[in-house]
Amino acid sequence: MASGPNSARLTEAQECERKAAECMKTSLLKMKFKPDFDGAAMHLERAAVCYKNADNLQKAVEILKTAAGYYEQLGNLFHAAKAREAAAIHLRDQKMPEEAFELFSRAMDGYAEAGSLDTAAMTVDKAGKAIAEQAPEKAIDIYKRGLALVQQSDRSKMASEFLQQITKLNMKLGRYDQAKKFVKEEIEKYVEVREYPRVRYLSLALTLLNLKNSDSVAATKDYGWIMSQDKDFEYCEECRICQQLIGYYEVPDDANFQATLKSGVIRSMDNEYLRLTRDLHAPAGGSGPGDENEDEDDFKCPYQKRTGLGYMNCGSSSKMSLIFTFLITPYYDTDFNLLRWLKGHNYDLALIKPKLLNHLQFRKLWNLDTVADEKRDHPVHKYWKFGLTGKASPNSTQIVNIEQSGGNDYWGMLHTFPINQILRARVHDLECMLRAVMKLEREKGEQCHVMYIMDLEGLTMDRRLTTLLTGGLAAISAFMSEHYVEMVSSFVLVNVPSFITFLWSIAKPLLPERTRNKVNILGKNWKEDIQKLADPEALPSYWNNEGEDGPFKANIERGQLVPKEEYYVDTALAKAKILQIPAGKDDHVDISVPEQNTQITWRIHSDGHFAFKLLEVNDNENSVSEENEQRIYPLFSKVPGPTIVPLEDSAVCDKPGTYRLWFSNAHAWFHKLTIEYEIELKKI
Repeated sequence: MASGPNSARLTEAQECERKAAECMKTSLLKMKFKPDFDGAAMHLERAAVCYKNADNLQKAVEILKTAAGYYEQLGNLFHAAKAREAAAIHLRDQKMPEEAFELFSRAMDGYAEAGSLDTAAMTVDKAGKAIAEQAPEKAIDIYKRGLALVQQSDRSKMASEFLQQITKLNMKLGRYDQAKKFVKEEIEKYVEVREYPRVRYLSLALTLLNLKNSDSVAATKDYGWIMSQDKDFEYCEECRICQQLIGYYEVPDDANFQATLKSGVIRSMDNEYLRLTRDLHAPAGGSGPGDENEDEDDFKCPYQKRTGLGYMNCGSSSKMSLIFTFLITPYYDTDFNLLRWLKGHNYDLALIKPKLLNHLQFRKLWNLDTVADEKRDHPVHKYWKFGLTGKASPNSTQIVNIEQSGGNDYWGMLHTFPINQILRARVHDLECMLRAVMKLEREKGEQCHVMYIMDLEGLTMDRRLTTLLTGGLAAISAFMSEHYVEMVSSFVLVNVPSFITFLWSIAKPLLPERTRNKVNILGKNWKEDIQKLADPEALPSYWNNEGEDGPFKANIERGQLVPKEEYYVDTALAKAKILQIPAGKDDHVDISVPEQNTQITWRIHSDGHFAFKLLEVNDNENSVSEENEQRIYPLFSKVPGPTIVPLEDSAVCDKPGTYRLWFSNAHAWFHKLTIEYEIELKKI
């Protein structure tokens, strides 16, 4: 018989099985006429944990499958799916992809039948990655099923990820026709939401796949199709590269074909496409773009290997400054600020241009250059306290910011203040962080960042938390990553609760990949570990043990709860008009302003996520390009919905004319957005 820890675990497992068997017994004497499926399933799940810890994964799988059956007897489809998912993970660990596939599939179906489409979709992601290496064909089947799920749950970002995974797996299997099919499907999705930089990137992928199939005719046809989808495609660098690849392939001119494959645009693509170029030649043949022993990092764009001011020697900084001279202020126009945008978007100027343009317009409209000089007195600040403490250490290039993530009453704030007002208050702190970073960069002459420490003390696991993570907090996080690109070097989580794994499984898919990679979760010895990252002088004194003065010294105010009597009472907008927008589309309300110095005030309610902005238009203009827009209120690219507190704000029109309140439902795949709005004009 086994001895040591495993012996104790096996004994506990057997005891749990015995208790489960007792739960299943019926007895006339004890007046127990039905088996206790719930109790039995719970004991079996505990037994499975013991068998897992004793390295008997096969037994753990059998136990979990039985527990899932008991949950089904109760009609508890969610927990049945959860048990099967756990069993599938054990099978994956035993290198049994076929069996894991079956259980993952049943788990996904169970979550979907239970109405938890988001959980089902996240299980797809886990399952696909779990078996992709061992059984790529099965992984493709899982991702295809996942596409149907995310379309029902309106998760366009995850749908895009699934399409990418299907494409990459088909490429791995040499099924280039299938890969091309899913690339085109992905292009169609991005065209719907007008994410044209991604469309242009995928145009290169489509061209490479066609040429890999030795089909320049299909490449030319697809090139024309993309031209019809993106009216500005002909002016971009990707268009020029596609033309050159197809042209040199058809001549054929392999020397120039290989030179084109070595271009920075191609080499900044994902590694799956870079591998494709290794043995891709024009029909005349010739040497490929790289030595077969070449390291995969060597396939990356050479600009991506440069760091700090070295990149600026390539002239991109001056080029970007010329494009945006009319918007960039002397305050914001530093090499390091521009370098943040370049690094944050992989040096892709086509992708950076619209995003930076949007941010600079935002800075101008909200006077962000001077926000850090203003008094911190927004009503939201009473509940969301300032957390900037100073440098992590005397010679550090990092500024420490403490976020009381567990103590802040986000629920109360989102039920009291409109999200745009919360963002306006948050911008004050973000601009203070940016100013501190810029000051440190001037002192040190090198790139500096914020170390964003998130204290989760006080966090409780309830339905509110899930709602916050997928709604208001996700929108605030997206706003921060959209406008303060690469300002934060790491998110350090301390005081983490026992349910952090579950919490992370919810939050992770909602975060951009670059943000996910910056998260550092400290364990039970976090008070010692955090001092390896920052000096105690920069860390909050409320971490000290009661009655002690050290080691932590930074004085930070604690947040307050928002009184429930201050919560917004949901009342219908008295004079509301209705605007309905189909999924993936946009619409607008035109406002005629009769005289100068007129204030437009609006209140907006919605039943889903939306984007909006206010701009000036000519009377005969039906649409205006983003570059030529005259905005008088910033673009908010994702306002979480349904709205709890109606958005309320105003803007002053300095001249008469037509002004357009623009709304977008681009985030939705199926949901028709309903906007309730009130608009008032007032001479000031």
